[in-house]
Amino acid sequence: MSCDRVKIFISHDSEERGLASAIKSSLFERGFDTFVAHDDIIPTKTWSEELIKSLDESNIIVVLVSELSNASAWVQQEVGYSVAKGKYIIPVKINADPKGFLASIQALKLPMEINEYGRKFYLTSHCAIEIGKLLLADVRYKDNLINQIIDKIQSSQSFVETEGYVFWFDYFNEITKEQANLLLDVAISNGQVNHAYCAKKAYRSFISKNRAIMDEDKISLLQRLFPD
Repeated sequence: MSCDRVKIFISHDSEERGLASAIKSSLFERGFDTFVAHDDIIPTKTWSEELIKSLDESNIIVVLVSELSNASAWVQQEVGYSVAKGKYIIPVKINADPKGFLASIQALKLPMEINEYGRKFYLTSHCAIEIGKLLLADVRYKDNLINQIIDKIQSSQSFVETEGYVFWFDYFNEITKEQANLLLDVAISNGQVNHAYCAKKAYRSFISKNRAIMDEDKISLLQRLFPD
């Protein structure tokens, strides 16, 4: 399916590169295209030029807000550039309040009572989920994101990949008839979907919610293909 891609840029201090990479991985596993400078800039490329290019190509700027990033000239420049370009900015509060341009934007926050392992898990998995939920509820991005996820399901090469993508079904609101039936088509054609128990459960709920706009013959075929 051809669609305008939604791309996420993660802005962070260099000391938090591991955390940024982990969040990127969690977003990627759930079907989102994400850029992190130290992972994605090719050696020999000019750093500042590649950052500007990636900021221009990205729709969403996720900023890891910490004492380090608040003091980072690079992060503040990325934020200022993104504000000037009218990007959708999502601050994620690590251990400090957002400053400057970010001060007026509501940030994703961490529960204070969780332990260090829980904090890391939240920042990677739960943070990715909360970002995805925000974007799928936004009329500017939801259709393109749904189309991207349909593409991911179509090309899924494992049950694990499939599970990450069908997770979003519960957050698909106002899906179109074309999208609903494409989701049936890609499941029918891909054995990594129609042989996956996780997909059976997700599709069963999705079909129940959207049956009025779906092709009954395709529903019947898919239900026959799913594992018992």
